[in-house]
Amino acid sequence: ITPIANLQNGQTATVLGKVVGKRLIRGGRGKGRPQMQFEATIADQTGRLNLFWFRAFPSLEEEFAEGDTFLVYGEVSFFGGFPKITHPDYEKVKE
Repeated sequence: ITPIANLQNGQTATVLGKVVGKRLIRGGRGKGRPQMQFEATIADQTGRLNLFWFRAFPSLEEEFAEGDTFLVYGEVSFFGGFPKITHPDYEKVKE
């Protein structure tokens, strides 16, 4: 498990963090139906990590309740100086 502050661009990492924010973004139309994107932000003691899904289902927003803890895995990139993982694998951590 890698602390968020230690993430490097291009690295594949597993991060443990608590959901501190989320939003469902309704976009343009694709193949006759509206496209949605979902963004969740998780945090540990060292920083914040943004998670993105394109062509997301509304049910994804329900899975990421604020305060829940998740293990996420994927390739790290940076946008605006902040780390992100697009389409990460994830697992909710039970208490």
